[in-house]
Amino acid sequence: MLIVPVVLALFTTPMTLPAADPFQFHDNDRVVMIGSAVLERDYAYGQLESALTLAAGNTPVTFRNLAWSGDTVFGHARSYFGPPSEGLDRLGELLEGLDPTVVILCYGVELAHESNPNAAHDEFLEGYGALIERIRSHCQPREIIVLSPPPLEDVGPPLPSQQEANQRLADLSAELDPFSREANARYVDWFGLMGGGAGLPEHPGPLTDNGIHYHADGYRVLAARLLQGLGLAAPAAAEGVDTEALRQAVIAKNELFFHRWRPANETYLHGFRKHEQGQNAAELLEFEPMVAAKDEVIHQLKTRSAN
Repeated sequence: MLIVPVVLALFTTPMTLPAADPFQFHDNDRVVMIGSAVLERDYAYGQLESALTLAAGNTPVTFRNLAWSGDTVFGHARSYFGPPSEGLDRLGELLEGLDPTVVILCYGVELAHESNPNAAHDEFLEGYGALIERIRSHCQPREIIVLSPPPLEDVGPPLPSQQEANQRLADLSAELDPFSREANARYVDWFGLMGGGAGLPEHPGPLTDNGIHYHADGYRVLAARLLQGLGLAAPAAAEGVDTEALRQAVIAKNELFFHRWRPANETYLHGFRKHEQGQNAAELLEFEPMVAAKDEVIHQLKTRSAN
């Protein structure tokens, strides 16, 4: 039975791929995604990770999503009840445990609505550089990949026009190119690949829920554009390959891992009330073999697609 690879659907004529130095997966790569909503929300859709998993072919790789909606390069969303530095410290501890070989970063969408964008950009880039240095101080990834935030979408009244916001994101995307080179990181202009200020790729309907947050169709296009930006070819459909089963396995794995690193009762397990139930934190380790088992299922499914 031939299953349509919904993960990799393209809706427009493919854009030109980068001319040199395409990204390559290595055996047993451990890929960690860090950023704000556009990366975090994929844990519920599984499109970005599924596309990258399939593009890796037979090469065994694993993915862990440490993104956090509303986060910034300063760690504002990660600190629970403490200062942002506390959230960055927690991120560092997680990176030491995961020991990623590849880190994918996507930050900066908040700059689309800054009242003083020039000053905000300078502060943002300084903070971004410090974040990359912090990441490298906790692990030694072979590659760090910086993604520009994808464009916002005009969905019509009563929601506002995103034209001015997209112009600010275009300016940011232009700045992230030389910034990434200076930081010895790979840059993917996700903003430009998604159409940039000219508008999102042609599609029968909107690609976002509200102009900002991409939905399932949007993530299919985002995934395809991400592969383009990395110079990775989208694998063709293969007889007997159930890409939907793979995507569902990715989602199930992501849910287990989410409970492992962001438990609902964090305050009791690690926070200021851990004197009450902190002993139960040891149970979080029980998620790890379950996550590893899902990794194996994903590998088996995607290996079929490479044969």
